[in-house]
Amino acid sequence: MLRILIILFCLAMPSIARAERLAVSDGTANIEAPEELLRGFLAQANQNDDAEEVKRLVVAVRSIEDKWSRMTDQYRERIARAAIKASKATGVDATLLIAVARQESDFRGLQSIHPRCRDPRYSVCQADCGITQHHIQGNRHWVLKRCRQLAQDFDESFLLSAKEIRHHIDWCGKNAKWQQPLQRCVLARYNAGPAYPTPVRCDQRYGGCKETCLVVDWTDPNLERKQLRYSLRQTCLNRCYVAQRKCRARANYWIGVMCFDHGARRGLKATRSCRYVWSLASIPAQYPASESSASPSATK
Repeated sequence: MLRILIILFCLAMPSIARAERLAVSDGTANIEAPEELLRGFLAQANQNDDAEEVKRLVVAVRSIEDKWSRMTDQYRERIARAAIKASKATGVDATLLIAVARQESDFRGLQSIHPRCRDPRYSVCQADCGITQHHIQGNRHWVLKRCRQLAQDFDESFLLSAKEIRHHIDWCGKNAKWQQPLQRCVLARYNAGPAYPTPVRCDQRYGGCKETCLVVDWTDPNLERKQLRYSLRQTCLNRCYVAQRKCRARANYWIGVMCFDHGARRGLKATRSCRYVWSLASIPAQYPASESSASPSATK
């Protein structure tokens, strides 16, 4: 038995060595791959001066803002300066931060407070606050006070979200082999945490609605019992389908951000909301091909 094991080990040595060489070569290739894939997520070294950068970001905000919004140029400039300040502090691209703010709050300082925060029976609660909807949790009184501050202070809201995004960029870059695509890894972790939903996970969790819900026995002679079971089954199916759609919407959060980022970098307005885009391949179709990229000096 020992001789057989020795012979098998000797036969396997060439394949093991070849696999190690491939792993080393793949490892050197994967070192550069995250930088290429996350190029739009990190601020470039050769940036314009602050005046030109503010003007460019004002155009970017105007191009992706809601068509029904009544934002002034002073408000857009405030957003642009806050994004630039956070970008300089963390190295995250300012255009990406603007796309995140558009996806999260439509450029509004919102206070998405959990109902427990307003209930005196609870001492701990959580909320999503500010223009980037930064998630906080803790003491109820502290959360309410902190949420009001973040809703009014765009600089701090952008800075906190930029720090979190930078943390996810570093983590996904180190684990790039298992976290493809990296854009989804960064943005989905920012939105939903490490156990972020994906279309596959949503289908695995909610794909068996018809099998898990109550089955109606149509041969049952009791009409009332049949109607009750049918009503319960329809209620179960509706809840399951709604949960599946919500899970899918959360899973496609990162695609919406990439869609807004696409329009912000080119100064284009989408023909429909980027929140209804379900794949990266369909992002260019949301923008009219006849329009050319707007320059920062095109609009004031």
